[in-house]
This record gives sequence, C-alpha cells and structure tokens, in this order.
Amino acid sequence: MRNYSNHVLFVLICLLFIVAGLNSRAYADPPVFRAGVVLQNEDEELPGDNTGNTSPCVGDWDGDGDMDLIIGTFEEAPVYLFINVAEEGEPELELVGVMEADDEVIAGPFG
Repeated sequence: MRNYSNHVLFVLICLLFIVAGLNSRAYADPPVFRAGVVLQNEDEELPGDNTGNTSPCVGDWDGDGDMDLIIGTFEEAPVYLFINVAEEGEPELELVGVMEADDEVIAGPFG
C-alpha cells in the first residue's frame, strides 16, 4: 500500500497559499498623473499629435556626447529626429526630419 501522506500535505499547503492569495488585496493608492505639456524648442512647438500619445525619448543619437531627442507620434506615426547643436549648456534642438531606414520613413503601426 502506498503512503500518500506527503502528497496530501503538499496539496493542503498549496490550498492554503491559494486561499491566502485570494483573500489578500493590494492597498496601494492609484497613480496620479499630471496634465501633459506641449513640447517646445524656444518659440517653436515640436511635432506631435492631439491624442496625447506623443513619445519623446532622449539619447546620444549622433554619437557626439550630448543628448539628442526623438519623438514618436501616434496619429501620423513618423519618428522625428532632433539633434542637439548647442556647444554646451542648455540644449538647442534642430529638426533633422523624420527618421528613415532603407529609404523608408520609420513609423509606428498607425501611420
């Protein structure tokens, strides 16, 4: 005759964790988001769209050691590249244009 006591104990422990998990709740406060802002370069508004789903991302895109900017959009869906042309201090962004690969505009699935 087989001894199933270890299996029964294992099943009871699993059930205990399941019941404990079902009765536990996360009591964290929901996130609070601030209102969006319009991205600007001096007096010029940077490309975006009216959906609120514009995605800016900074990085050294041209390899010169300073932070440049790409902006992905939702409605038109191209990705815009801005190069930081400032020698030092505050960034000064210059629109290079939409990013391309193999002579095609890089765009998200909605463009």
